[in-house]
Amino acid sequence: MSSMREKSGALCHYWYVACTQKELKSKPISRVIMDEHLVLYRGKNDGQVHCLLDRCLHRNAMLSEGFIQGDNIICPYHGWEYNGLGKCQKIPSLGPSGGALPNKQLAAFPVQEKYGLIWVYMGDPNNIQCEPFPIPYRQHDGWRSYYMVTEFDNNVTNCAENFMDVPHTIFVHSGWFRSETTKSITAVVERKDQSVLVDYKTDDDAIGYSHLLLNPKKEPMTHTDKFYMPNVTRVDYNFGSRNGFIITS
Repeated sequence: MSSMREKSGALCHYWYVACTQKELKSKPISRVIMDEHLVLYRGKNDGQVHCLLDRCLHRNAMLSEGFIQGDNIICPYHGWEYNGLGKCQKIPSLGPSGGALPNKQLAAFPVQEKYGLIWVYMGDPNNIQCEPFPIPYRQHDGWRSYYMVTEFDNNVTNCAENFMDVPHTIFVHSGWFRSETTKSITAVVERKDQSVLVDYKTDDDAIGYSHLLLNPKKEPMTHTDKFYMPNVTRVDYNFGSRNGFIITS
């Protein structure tokens, strides 16, 4: 039976956010990306983040329930020890020398730490085809940024569509973002190889009560929605020559 990664075609050849850097502390954490159960941990000696399949080769116990020793992760069931490449380094029940399984190892996934996030590459680790999505204006002068972690009981496609869906804001975010009006607007759609940009052209556009705080001088506002492969959305609100705000999901 094919896995989601095998059936996903080009969608596996991207970096996916597993967590923020602040979320990965002194213990391993579990994440599910493309139906793959993963464990992430930071080595205590090398300080590097490692990502493996979240299962021991012995009895499929979850390594994320185990603990970190040096730069290795220890299975909570029988103490099997794995390094950051997924190689079994020690089997305690085989005696003082510990033994090992040099010919068997867990799948390991490439990891990058960028923009305050920890990214995992889900494609062929020997043929990485892109870089993680560059978070707009992260740590740039004149900009402030923060991450908000939210759980949605839905799939990534529906979430991405919602983040770029303007009409729902009238009802779900009434007052704060939009209010119902009878107005014709023009939306210009630009398609590229890896992205889609929608530019909304509306005279005297505003975003509800938030407009009073974000744009007190009532400068002309521009609104653009952008989708980037494989699952990133970016919504920009800019106010004249002043900086606006950007929501990247």
